[in-house]
Amino acid sequence: MAADAGTNDASDQFYEILCSDESGIWLAAETLAPRGAPKPLLILVDQFEEVFGSQISAQSESKLLLELIVAFWAKPHPNLFLVVTMRTDFLEQCANFPKLADAINATLFMAPVLRG
Repeated sequence: MAADAGTNDASDQFYEILCSDESGIWLAAETLAPRGAPKPLLILVDQFEEVFGSQISAQSESKLLLELIVAFWAKPHPNLFLVVTMRTDFLEQCANFPKLADAINATLFMAPVLRG
């Protein structure tokens, strides 16, 4: 049970770092994979379109995540790669948030339709 408490403490600390500053992703990257670290860090956010869904009860957290992503795009950490996956029918939702569409357009990679 102590391991679970340690995991929760680490998650809470990571969350606090993210929320502490508009450069929270950069600060978290510096904590987890400092610039001098031999291996970079990859963060994968799958089904990113969920951030725009009506099921989100804390819209302020969605807004914070979008702000963090835009700030990270403006000043990326050299040892962190941030990848988000999203269905194309949600691309227009990005235009509703300042500078998010710019970040998506500048880094967009469209995967071809997979055929079985």
